[in-house]
Amino acid sequence: MPPWKPERGFGEFLGNNSIADQEKGMIKQWLAEGCREGNPSKRPVPPKPPPQWPLGEPDDILRMSERFKIPADGNDIYRCFVIPTNYAEDRYVQAVDIVPGNPRVVHHIINYVDTSGGGRARELAEGGSGFSAFGALGFPIVGGLGGWAPGSTPYPLNDGVGYFLPKGADIIMQVHYHPTGKEETDQSRVGLYFCNQPVDKRLRIMPVAVPPKVLRIPAGESNCVFWAEQQIPGDITVLRILPHMHLVGREIAGSAILPNGSFVPIVQINNWDFRWQNFYTFKTPLHLPAGSRVRLEARFDNSSGNPRNPNNPPKLVKFGVGTNDEMCVLWLFYTVDSEMLTLNAPAPSNYLDSWTNFVWGKLSAGRK
Repeated sequence: MPPWKPERGFGEFLGNNSIADQEKGMIKQWLAEGCREGNPSKRPVPPKPPPQWPLGEPDDILRMSERFKIPADGNDIYRCFVIPTNYAEDRYVQAVDIVPGNPRVVHHIINYVDTSGGGRARELAEGGSGFSAFGALGFPIVGGLGGWAPGSTPYPLNDGVGYFLPKGADIIMQVHYHPTGKEETDQSRVGLYFCNQPVDKRLRIMPVAVPPKVLRIPAGESNCVFWAEQQIPGDITVLRILPHMHLVGREIAGSAILPNGSFVPIVQINNWDFRWQNFYTFKTPLHLPAGSRVRLEARFDNSSGNPRNPNNPPKLVKFGVGTNDEMCVLWLFYTVDSEMLTLNAPAPSNYLDSWTNFVWGKLSAGRK
């Protein structure tokens, strides 16, 4: 655990803990034979609980200034917490690990980098800890700084690659809470691991997504398929990906069509489970030349036969960031091949670095 969701042969990722066919056969045989106990003297030592920080003690640990109270009932809560870094110089971050203070109520966390002071102004206007924001924050941000969803595992970036964190920036920790039926509190934390070598490339984020106005899943439909394609403006290298849907999502697949027409599988998940999501880091980074198209396809089951359907009877489900709404997105975490920061050669400005800009550049999308 957590279960490994990607299918074999559709991208090779670090941390693959899937069960081999031979191991599955052994389990089936053991079940068929009545689950007999083996030799007690060969019983393995019980595993130790995983460490709080799997990558080791972070270089810096930042947290919400105080505990936030989540009521027992009501709608989902989207709360943004302003966390000052107070760094006197620009920094690059090689790894980000997020520890939710209360996983019972934390649906997901996304970190943004703010140098405008917009987060502080909104927090001051609301007169409390943090401010409410549903989706976009309402002010410009300069980039992202990792995220967390159930089942996610942190991995450091390759040497020479980093998240850009400008001096004096604030981290805006956007937390999506889902009430559990009793009052809860949360104080989540983020651990930063700084790059200790020169950084040549900045990590960027590109979403390939079915736009909000397109994603509408009628009640009762069990085989509702959507697609989206994003054209790449220049040579890039994809280091990791994050596929994402909610409760009526059943299958999701990503692929690339290269300029010469060849097909490159990126990821395929045939049994999507909202409870188990992960950032998948390629064993070998994926190079995509200019003119490549990244294609996303996903199937939704909004019928009464879907045990994960939150609505009984089923009803129309549309795009939204709430648990009972839907999303269809494949985030690419990538670098620009032409960027060489150590030679003062930044990437052109036409490359995207955004969690939430779901319509960008040459995007096409629709329903099959």
